[in-house]
Amino acid sequence: MHQKLVGNNWIDVFELKFKKLNTAKMKHITLIFSLILISLTSVCCESQKELDFLNKQNRTSSLLLTDGEATMLPYFSGENATDFYTVYFLGKTEKECEYWDVYNKNGFWKGKDSELIHLYTKEMERYINRKKELYYIFAISIKKSMIKETPEDEFQPNSNAVYKTYLLTDGKWIVIDSFNIKDAPKETAEHLKNVIKKRRDITVKTSKDSIGSWH
Repeated sequence: MHQKLVGNNWIDVFELKFKKLNTAKMKHITLIFSLILISLTSVCCESQKELDFLNKQNRTSSLLLTDGEATMLPYFSGENATDFYTVYFLGKTEKECEYWDVYNKNGFWKGKDSELIHLYTKEMERYINRKKELYYIFAISIKKSMIKETPEDEFQPNSNAVYKTYLLTDGKWIVIDSFNIKDAPKETAEHLKNVIKKRRDITVKTSKDSIGSWH
């Protein structure tokens, strides 16, 4: 009888300890999940906040023109907490694209010296701001984690680095393309035009599929 009582007491004590242990574990797990959720929410909010490639405070250059390419594009460089990026302004029409060509006698460089571009950066910005509805605005970015510093204090992308191409759409930056460093386009304007074409083709196909589904 005594042994049975001791046995029951031991079982009761064990169950009590087990319950307490489980309760402590559950509290610990709940705390961990809460911290993870808070961290993810914080990162998400921070990413949304940082995804503003037009923020003047993050710019690292004035407005310039691409050099050594068939089509000259207005652009500027920038840097935020996680990325290095370049913002490009691509005219929606050939006429607007040709406006920046130094050989266009009726374009931006009429009566100006294209070798002294730094004298005209503010005028270029004023023009873009006035005519921005005539432009696609892109950002091509790379994560800082994908870049290494060389002994010459230069920054070089890793061999597996990936660039993302964003398009400003209805006030939001949408990822519409990506490419590996090995496949980096030689002609920026052509790359961006092809991205727009692919986007249009997908939109047209989706529209046709939707119309077809009505019948």
